[in-house]
Amino acid sequence: MGLIGLMMACSPESYEGQPSDATSGLVIAFAGQLQEKHAVTRSSALSDELTTFRIFAYKNDGYAEGSYTSYQTVINDYTASWTGDGSPTTSNSRGWEYVNGTTQTIKYWDMSARAYRFLGYAPATAAVTTDMSADRRTFTMTANATTAETIAATPYYTELWFSTGNPADYPDRQFGTPVELKFLKPFALVRFMFAFAADCQFTRSSLTNISLKPIDNTSIATNGTFTVTYPLKGSATAESWAVTSITDGISTMTDDYYEGHERWYTVLPTASQPAYQLSLTANGETRTASIPAQMVVWEPGYQYTYIFKFTDAGSLELAQMQVATRDWMYSEADDINHSMYNW
Repeated sequence: MGLIGLMMACSPESYEGQPSDATSGLVIAFAGQLQEKHAVTRSSALSDELTTFRIFAYKNDGYAEGSYTSYQTVINDYTASWTGDGSPTTSNSRGWEYVNGTTQTIKYWDMSARAYRFLGYAPATAAVTTDMSADRRTFTMTANATTAETIAATPYYTELWFSTGNPADYPDRQFGTPVELKFLKPFALVRFMFAFAADCQFTRSSLTNISLKPIDNTSIATNGTFTVTYPLKGSATAESWAVTSITDGISTMTDDYYEGHERWYTVLPTASQPAYQLSLTANGETRTASIPAQMVVWEPGYQYTYIFKFTDAGSLELAQMQVATRDWMYSEADDINHSMYNW
């Protein structure tokens, strides 16, 4: 789910109100395609799904005792727009244009910078509130997973792209080479399924009254306010996030995942919640199992699978937890074949 911005060489030009970095001759330009993962079968253009995104960039020019002490703004709230695959220009070699001749001008790599930071969100028209302080930038948005339509309407945001340009530390994040911005939605995906020992007396058709929920009966959040915070100086080099003002949720998960019934739950991420309990009836007998609290921490952009197993003796236990990254071109009808953006 990476978004790759390509830095191309071209004629020099100065930053507005900043020292010129044009001596590098490397101008920021963007290219994009929509690419599948997880042994998928198709790929298509990013422009088939989105035609704009917002981008911000900062360079650190001061460093002392493990902390970045100052920064300069390189790109401030620019809009990149899809213009098609026509004749390329200096700043638009792959169909994405951010130069408008007035407020958005060409930007260049400064090869002497101590570090670079890139971040953004999509689409450019998304209802995202941005805020800036002395040492951080934040994006705040509504994250609504209650329907397929609200999921689709929720904006994408990026992980913080950070690099010092040191090839030993950042071999895939070199100054003057493609910048891969990973855009994701502020959701996690959760599913649970059952496995049966060879001699187990139960089968899937034996199970009724299935319920997986927090042990204290609190709701599972599906709609709230999501804020992502990007450090611009100091020692932190990754974004952080928080969920607040939760307005909707589900009381329990009742649909397990099996062939012909590929059920994922789209939920808000959470850094802390109570343990979960699974309860069900199997051939008229009540069975329960639990998930410890430390195993229900859900990060945005990840999918979580919990596998409960019936043993030979007929008891039920949590047998396995699986975690994978999530490709966020979401379709509720799909299983694992989800698109990702490479910008």
